[in-house]
Amino acid sequence: PTLTDLLNQYDKKFKATFDSRCVPCHSTRSSRWNSFDAVKLYASQGESRVRSGDMPRGGTLSQTDKTELADFLKALARFP
Repeated sequence: PTLTDLLNQYDKKFKATFDSRCVPCHSTRSSRWNSFDAVKLYASQGESRVRSGDMPRGGTLSQTDKTELADFLKALARFP
């Protein structure tokens, strides 16, 4: 997918997940997850943490949702 495709996916599918599951803990530290650009910056780290099961905390995402989120982050990590 193109960066524009990923931005659209973020807005339509993943932003709510980041806002509810990531931003509460990652909005005041050095790794902020409160915008598409911030998610892009930390996508590689995020992908490995989601795949390992470390994130998001709280276990509220299904395995399918976790896989889709990790795949999105992997695709996003390809862009500088």
